[in-house]
Amino acid sequence: MKRDILLIEGDDLRRVAMVRALLRKAFRVTVCSSLDEADEVLRYVDCREAAPDTVLLGSGLLGGAVARFEKMLAGRFGDTRVIHLPRRCEPQSFAAMMAEAASSPRAAERTLSVLLIEADRTQRNAIEDDLRLRGDDVVGCASVGEAAAAFDHLVAQGLPIDAVVSATKTLDAEGLRFCASATSRRPDLRWVFLRGPALVGEPMAL
Repeated sequence: MKRDILLIEGDDLRRVAMVRALLRKAFRVTVCSSLDEADEVLRYVDCREAAPDTVLLGSGLLGGAVARFEKMLAGRFGDTRVIHLPRRCEPQSFAAMMAEAASSPRAAERTLSVLLIEADRTQRNAIEDDLRLRGDDVVGCASVGEAAAAFDHLVAQGLPIDAVVSATKTLDAEGLRFCASATSRRPDLRWVFLRGPALVGEPMAL
């Protein structure tokens, strides 16, 4: 991970705190308070090499505007990583995670492909952000049924699936059937069952 960041955060206090934390970790930060402002900044970026390496989206940015913005980024700057900031995010700890990921030798390794099952949207987004900071690819699912469909799609496309991370409450009859089916098709699949809410930045053995 490189060190050029575009931060989009509408909350003044969170924006200032995040910028200070990132600058202390030697990131180069461009700051915007809205998606419109970010669009205006990116309008003058004419090549992928000049684009930010990472875009941090504030937790207050939701809805169709975010989806359109992410689609624009993918179309113009395919290598730019997008991370949604968790609602409960301690700036210094988050910046330290970013710095560790940027300097980690894992960046040169193949990333892990992770299927995440978590019904709580806030918790799911936080875990996705945490795993992506490690350099992993994540498909987030709100239910076992959604995960089973995503698993089938990945297998059909010949794409890798290295691990499934799931809340323990998904271990009902449907969940157990999915475990058995997925393991029979991918015997090397790793499973991580969360006993409680995961903390952003908490190590997760995969």
